[in-house]
Amino acid sequence: MKKKLSSRGQIVIPKELRDKLGLEQGDELQIYYEKNRLVLKPDKSRQAMEKLEGKLAGEDLVEELEQEHQSEIKRDELRS
Repeated sequence: MKKKLSSRGQIVIPKELRDKLGLEQGDELQIYYEKNRLVLKPDKSRQAMEKLEGKLAGEDLVEELEQEHQSEIKRDELRS
């Protein structure tokens, strides 16, 4: 499959390939030079982080950890 490079150095990734890779607008790609080739690799790490965003919204993890720590201290005191 051939694609022309625009005057701004851009190329279009065909829809068929974007679909196969699950690429969507705004996705990031790593690009590097390897053995006389340009390699494009989807960077899914950001997508994974975005999926996790908001999962713990409203949670007070520090308070939960403090309560757990206090429980451990009490357990240790009872054992002594």
